Amino acid sequence: YTTLDDPKNHQSLGAEIIKIAAQHKCTKITLTEPSEWRVIDDMTALPLDVTLLPDDRFFASHGIFETWAEGRKALRMEYFYREMRKSTGYLMEGEKPTGGQWNYDHDNRKAAPKDVTHPGPIPFTPDEITRDVIALVQARFDTHFGTLQHFEYAVTRADALRALDHFIAHALPRFGDYQDAMLRENRYLYHSVLSPYINIG
Repeated sequence: YTTLDDPKNHQSLGAEIIKIAAQHKCTKITLTEPSEWRVIDDMTALPLDVTLLPDDRFFASHGIFETWAEGRKALRMEYFYREMRKSTGYLMEGEKPTGGQWNYDHDNRKAAPKDVTHPGPIPFTPDEITRDVIALVQARFDTHFGTLQHFEYAVTRADALRALDHFIAHALPRFGDYQDAMLRENRYLYHSVLSPYINIG
């Protein structure tokens, strides 16, 4: 592991991989397919034998989506989601969608309630490593947008699972009704704020 402020850090993912590969006398690397085209291009351009493995955090591979999309005049995600539900069995009761309907969007546009009883996502106190990273980001990127104040996110799998349990127990029952609502004085309402943990695996 190379820290961002290490004087020997090349400040480039590709350059760091080449450096470490040379240290270990590697000529081949295997990695999960990155989620950005830019990074894919950088990795496949390395002077190494690079193998990209499918990212198993997704239900559908590129091939599954391409097969579904082939020949369609319009690509509507609603219909792709239905195919995914049928193929996985999630939110299905036999051949029918759970609850009898494919889509409940019309029920999810209620105005925010006057009394939001949910306190929001469970907060986590930054540990030593997180505090060090916050200080580094403040020093190196202080002109960037956003704020480092009140950083309360999970940084471990165990805490991310605690955040999931908290959402299911306290917010999920009312999330659907108010998922499109917004309040100036309430940042989260009944949202889970779980996507950062899902996206980074």
